[in-house]
Amino acid sequence: MGAVRRPITHLWVIACAAACLWSSACGSSESGVNDKTASTSPSSSTGGAASSTTNSSTAETGATSTDAGGTLSNATSAASVGGSVGSGTSLGSGGSTGSGGSAAGGTTAVGGSGGSSGDGGSGGSSGDGGSGGSVATSGGSGGSGGTPSDCGPISFGGPREDGPEPIRQTCAQIDDEVIIARYDDADSKVPRGLYYEPPGSVSWWEEPCSESLGDTVDRAGDRALGDLQTQVGTDWSYTVVGCSDGDHRFYNNLRCDYFDGETLDGSTSEDLAFLASLLWWMERGNLTGAQILGYTESLGGATDTVVMCTLRTSFGDFGLCDQITLEQTQYSITVSGNVNLGETETIRTIEGDCN
Repeated sequence: MGAVRRPITHLWVIACAAACLWSSACGSSESGVNDKTASTSPSSSTGGAASSTTNSSTAETGATSTDAGGTLSNATSAASVGGSVGSGTSLGSGGSTGSGGSAAGGTTAVGGSGGSSGDGGSGGSSGDGGSGGSVATSGGSGGSGGTPSDCGPISFGGPREDGPEPIRQTCAQIDDEVIIARYDDADSKVPRGLYYEPPGSVSWWEEPCSESLGDTVDRAGDRALGDLQTQVGTDWSYTVVGCSDGDHRFYNNLRCDYFDGETLDGSTSEDLAFLASLLWWMERGNLTGAQILGYTESLGGATDTVVMCTLRTSFGDFGLCDQITLEQTQYSITVSGNVNLGETETIRTIEGDCN
């Protein structure tokens, strides 16, 4: 009987040993699964954030050392996953922050080539290159405008502010000495207060009168004015101004609402004297030796009269003497502005300088 029980005891011992071995194997397998889970956990984190496990740290640096709980193959697999996230970008931890940095750099660099310094955003968190963009926004300074005309400032004709006083004598009473002193003096061409155009310009006056500045601009197209400078309306004229070869060129029409050939926008003797000087200038203003000496006026009950004293000159040559002719022209105006233009009469002719 004793010989029969001994094998049973040995069987129980063998069974217990087997159970222990089985339990040890299961513990080893469970530890391997935990290690594998720990090593792959970095791949699920955003940007490869550090884990508390040894394998996660190994994956961050791309090392191939074996974790205490796992195998070499598991550690290598973790490195291939975690490494592609952690070390795959120069932005370091939080790669999304780095992309934000480059965006910030681009946004700051508003308006300019300074945005190229957005490369500074490769550092990730700072994006300092954006400040370079703000410098670029200064851009270029504003333009200084066009090149000024080589003709200089524009001087329009009008009532003369300087010059000699008008002679207030009848034309016949003016002395020959005064005539000889004045006939070839360009600075004394027109007395103060009458119409005058400064020297150094070319001026055309054409009839008939113009209804508008636009009509005068259309007419000016037939004249060689050069580069157009401006177009203006004065109280008595419409004028287009050009610049050519260093000289201003003026094209002028009387305004019809100033004087249409019959009615003047004015009714005094002073208004009439100015009109008389303007009409004279339109015809003779550009002629050398043409002068206005002065005028007399006569005031009536319904009509005022102005008599203008003028000179015209025929210059001698080859030993001949200049011939100076004193003339007078009478103008009258009614209280309603109706104007009568008289005929020019010769008073006398005298000799000037001989050549």
